Amino acid sequence: MQVILLGTPVTYTMIGLNNVMRATGYPKKAMLTSMVTVVCNVILAPIFIFHFGWGIRGAATATVISQFIGMVWVVSHFLQKTSIVRLQPGFWKIKKRIVGSIFSIGMSPFLMNVTACAIVIIVNNSLQRYGGDMAVGAYGITNRLLVLYVMIVIGLTMGMQPIVGYNFGAQKHDRVKATLRLSIIAGVCITSTGFIICELFPHAVSAIFTSDAQLIDMAARGVRITIAVFPLVGAQIVISNFFQCIGKAKISIFLSLTRQLIYLLPGLLIFPHYLGLDGIWTCMPVSDFFTFITAVVALWIYVKKLKRLSSHTID
Repeated sequence: MQVILLGTPVTYTMIGLNNVMRATGYPKKAMLTSMVTVVCNVILAPIFIFHFGWGIRGAATATVISQFIGMVWVVSHFLQKTSIVRLQPGFWKIKKRIVGSIFSIGMSPFLMNVTACAIVIIVNNSLQRYGGDMAVGAYGITNRLLVLYVMIVIGLTMGMQPIVGYNFGAQKHDRVKATLRLSIIAGVCITSTGFIICELFPHAVSAIFTSDAQLIDMAARGVRITIAVFPLVGAQIVISNFFQCIGKAKISIFLSLTRQLIYLLPGLLIFPHYLGLDGIWTCMPVSDFFTFITAVVALWIYVKKLKRLSSHTID
């Protein structure tokens, strides 16, 4: 943590400018930046961990150095005269309206991450109470399996954002709808793939993380229950991010908080009392289902409103 925190300015300069690079018309270059940092990390981590014997501090050092290389790459892009947006005198003047928009749109993922961290603490405490250390380990395996597919969908939505934002601003609503439709289909396909693999081979995927037979059995049961409505999660993530893309901050924030605070938290407080450890696993797909319904209803209301406004404009 000492190493990672010291490297925070490097990390977030790289991440922030990489997002700007993608949004200003250089998606391939932004993807290449991410690939460069990953490849550097893969090369440096084993050298620092094993050859120099630095252990976990070596892993952290490799991460920060890799992100520094990515930062240099990104900054060099914004120093070039050929770049659409570049660093130059007068560029650093802060404008209240722009800063306000950034905060309002960014508040959704910020709150989602904060509440997710709080929920993880509650989940771990509940797992410790009803299943002990083994249950906490099983949740770690389950969570990592689900995050693998969720991160792919989040990557999809990051690619969707500049396309939807640009066309929404240009009043090209057909393109916005087409992009949203394709993104939802792709998101559902991704999470459905995870659902099929984890439901058919729960022990095999759990065994990737550990060789302990008891832990594998517990993780496999957790995976099968937790992933029950996983195909719907892909659509829910895309819809929530869609509202962020078009600047509807309040709706986006509401959808970001529904799963964690409105559905999952009460479930964690109620279900385990009746179902024990299975109650903790069960409340996750239940909250995912109701979050999906909420997201679909919000999208349906917004689309109806948009059609009504469009008809008035034509009239």
